[in-house]
Amino acid sequence: EKGRKKRRAMRVAQAEEEEEAAAAAAAGGKEDAGMASILSYLDGPRDEERIAGLLLLAKREEAMTEAIAVEAARKSGRFLERLLGTAEADAAMSAAQRVGVAVATQLANFGAASVLGSSVGDAVASIVEAHVDRSEWTGDLVACVECAAALRAGSTTAILEILLRCPADREDLWRGALRAVRSRARDLPIGDRSALLKAAEVARSSKERYGWEASLLSLVVASWIGGGDLVKPELRSSEARRARDDTKRAVFAAAPRLLARGGVPEWQRDDALRLAALAAKTFGGFDHWLGGQKRSKVLVVLARVFSAEARLALDEALALCAFDEATAVTPDEGQRSDRVDRVTSLAPLCLGFLERLVDALVLQGGDSDSDSDDRGTVDDVDPEVLLEVRGALNDAIDVSLAFATEVRLHYDDDQQRNKASVPDFALALCRDAFRYLGRLALDLDDDDDDDGGENDEHDA
Repeated sequence: EKGRKKRRAMRVAQAEEEEEAAAAAAAGGKEDAGMASILSYLDGPRDEERIAGLLLLAKREEAMTEAIAVEAARKSGRFLERLLGTAEADAAMSAAQRVGVAVATQLANFGAASVLGSSVGDAVASIVEAHVDRSEWTGDLVACVECAAALRAGSTTAILEILLRCPADREDLWRGALRAVRSRARDLPIGDRSALLKAAEVARSSKERYGWEASLLSLVVASWIGGGDLVKPELRSSEARRARDDTKRAVFAAAPRLLARGGVPEWQRDDALRLAALAAKTFGGFDHWLGGQKRSKVLVVLARVFSAEARLALDEALALCAFDEATAVTPDEGQRSDRVDRVTSLAPLCLGFLERLVDALVLQGGDSDSDSDDRGTVDDVDPEVLLEVRGALNDAIDVSLAFATEVRLHYDDDQQRNKASVPDFALALCRDAFRYLGRLALDLDDDDDDDGGENDEHDA
């Protein structure tokens, strides 16, 4: 017993010395003694030493250079692969596998993915395939998919097949795993972009997963964003053009349908809004929706939805400012931060979409990135449709002006009383509101001056 206590005390003292050495190295620019100790454990002759090295590496919070990450990967690669195969019958993942996934992700993120090789990635993918249907699956799925994405292991098609087998009621798993897929969206080969479209079709046909369609389609659109992509030889092929055209058709049809659907969770609604905004910006969606009487009715749906969502976001922003105790929202700090993040991203998104709609009506899509062959013009649109769109634009004008006026009143009061009750996010939203108001004022004024009132119905 005395010998055991003595050895325990020695290990504690050694760990404390290593922590002090690591702190001293970080502060003074000396050699990282803690990392050197980890590398020596990883290079040890016994499994116990290697496990100790992996545990220390998994708990390490400091950044490491690519050279150190590569060295650690070389020393631990084969053992890491063996560790990831250490399963337990009564658990989704064993403790050893969790450590292995954490270490593999960390080393890959610091530049050692190629050193670890495909065998480690295949071992991670095997864990997911074996346990994805287990009811007790928690954050392990997210951790494994993030690891696979960091390692660039397997195709996005395989990851999507795994995602579509996630429990449909686990929004947290879906959202986390989706982030991992999004990290590789810009580098997707053509086949994987087509696979994303097929996955969206599968989600649409599923009663449990139909809300995922907007997220998947947004990933496809994001993979085509940027003119630089078109320079890549593989994206100039006929196959790429067909895939891009398929994406456009799917998105143009899905965006209004998803926005018109009611009773969906907030995050699914937000994804549908982002999808429509991406379609308008990336594929010149307005040019398509202006093409003909039937299509142009979609503009009314879009204008009304984005105007209503802008109102809701700006109203919530005022409530979060807590100017009025009767309407103030006082969630806990973490929830408040999430709500502020949402309104500060959603309100500019909605107002920006409405600005683009104005540009499409006035300039007939002149500022979009559209390469569509079926571009429409305002002349193709029923005047009644234009009047309804204008009504939605005016609603957004009212709420933008009301929001900016309310914030300005409190800001002036703060200046007089030498205090600061107006949060920064409210001032930032005022800039978005004034930009929208200025854009509408410019175009409506131009309409009034264009023909001396001879064609008011068409101008409206």
